[in-house]
Amino acid sequence: MRHSGRRALALTLGTLVFGAGMSACSTSGDAPAVAQHSQCEVGEGDTSATAASYMAATTHPEASRAACDVLAEGGSAADALVAAQAVLGLVEPQSSGPGGGALAVYYDAATDQVRSYDAVVHSLENDSSAAEGADDATASIGVPQTLRLLRQLHEDHGTRDLTDLVDPAYRLGTSGFPTSARLAGAIDGNQRPFRLSQPGAVLRNASGERPAEGDELTNKPYAEFLRDWADNGGALSPEAAEKIRAELRDQTEASDYADSLVEQWRREVTEPVVSQEALCTDFAGMSACGSPSTATGTMVVAEALGIMRHLDLGRLDPYSEEGTEVARATAAHLMTEAERLAFTDANTWMDDPRNDPERARAYLDQVVTNDSYLEAKAGEVHQKSSVEDPQPADLEGFNHGGYRDSQEEGTAQITVADSQGNVASMTTTLQRNFGSGLMVQGFFLNNSLDNFASGVAADAPNARRDAATPKTMMAPLVARSGESVLALGSPGGRKIPSYNLKNLVAMTQWGLSPAEAIAMPNFGADNRNGAYAETMYGAEELTHQGSLQRLLREWGQPLSVAEADSGAGVVRRLADEWEGGADHRRGGAVAGG
Repeated sequence: MRHSGRRALALTLGTLVFGAGMSACSTSGDAPAVAQHSQCEVGEGDTSATAASYMAATTHPEASRAACDVLAEGGSAADALVAAQAVLGLVEPQSSGPGGGALAVYYDAATDQVRSYDAVVHSLENDSSAAEGADDATASIGVPQTLRLLRQLHEDHGTRDLTDLVDPAYRLGTSGFPTSARLAGAIDGNQRPFRLSQPGAVLRNASGERPAEGDELTNKPYAEFLRDWADNGGALSPEAAEKIRAELRDQTEASDYADSLVEQWRREVTEPVVSQEALCTDFAGMSACGSPSTATGTMVVAEALGIMRHLDLGRLDPYSEEGTEVARATAAHLMTEAERLAFTDANTWMDDPRNDPERARAYLDQVVTNDSYLEAKAGEVHQKSSVEDPQPADLEGFNHGGYRDSQEEGTAQITVADSQGNVASMTTTLQRNFGSGLMVQGFFLNNSLDNFASGVAADAPNARRDAATPKTMMAPLVARSGESVLALGSPGGRKIPSYNLKNLVAMTQWGLSPAEAIAMPNFGADNRNGAYAETMYGAEELTHQGSLQRLLREWGQPLSVAEADSGAGVVRRLADEWEGGADHRRGGAVAGG
């Protein structure tokens, strides 16, 4: 094993508006009295860092700054998650926010336990009747859960007031923030007719144009909503709920669905999110832990790791080219095969475990954690040929509704470690970029219910039911070995498992740092018969990556070659310091102290 020495919109409810001469870090006159100047210097391009006490990596520099400042002031990892998510909902409204759902894995250093918090969007209690007659956009909106998760994390592990934690987002929303290249591109590339609460309003600036990178934006409705939520102890006030209800009813004729959605959301936002013991998989001397829910991408990660245990990946050190590590074709092939086999089972059996607990347990026991099965699947993997048309496992006593590919795209990632040794990874989503396209109070509502399988029997895995959670490929992880601990995760829809697996293998098997692992060109499977290899890295194509693509095709991989838009964040404790990495592909940043 080798070890490298390098460590190295503004969306108002009317139109998008520009501010004149305002800094992204400036404060408004009526902002609460909190730290006005950042203690953490961080910007786009800060994708590698080491620190003695704490670390934060997210998909946007402003979110990393907010999290890092909280940690610098003695806040916990949970506090940092709240602050970062509040900012991400402002500066990356296409990917996450109060209108979506999330998964978090939290390592509590005091108890030496890893717990999972599952807060994926779910359908209404009266879903079948409420959705009748609703248009497609409205019927895709599930009950938002992100605020509920943040409230629970804060209750379990927080040390600072919620109001203080949302202040960075409040200041940015009221004073102004620059449009990132990613946000500008998402707005420009999305041609859906966004329906806002004011007649004729669209995602355009005051001049009638969509914003360009660097344009100053504000989002005062979002800022005020966050402050109201925090001031009410993590609850939706009657006034906030009524505003959301009115704005949603203005945008849809499905008033019954809108009323039911807001009422259930208001009631649930203060209900507990019961943490669970994480599902842990042994790999390369570490225990990699994630959500135990059979509706999450942890199922793909855990099964693939179980197969990879038998493939001796540690012997396949990557190439080094132009300062970048590039995977060997053999390693990429073996890992992609393991992921394809895992996707075959996952996209057949993944389901909300509450729908059929016995079937969920059978999937876990007979497939995901069954080493005899995993070793047999590893025996199907060969170095220079690809498995043709892989078939899912048969679960004794259970039927499935058939294999269906995964679809998901709108996600964000936060990874943090605090000075007490607590570590957390949280992945959040709206499902699609801009979710349903319906905005309330300055943020978008999800379309996560589109993740249910369509046209299947009511009792089939992932069928849409009342009060059910659709599957998601989100898979935040915490991995431990002795006193060493690392947290990682990534956005990226159905590519999330492969991003996490590449980064985990690169660090544990090939001795790469977090930043080196993330920078390695991406590859892997995104469905049973879907494989990809990142085609470009920076301005020039890497020779070894081109050879990798050619060989994967020769060996029968169903390969597509395109950009692989990960947004990974990693923090890792080694000896007496933290090291972290963030993904340049989405303009991410890491900071610590």
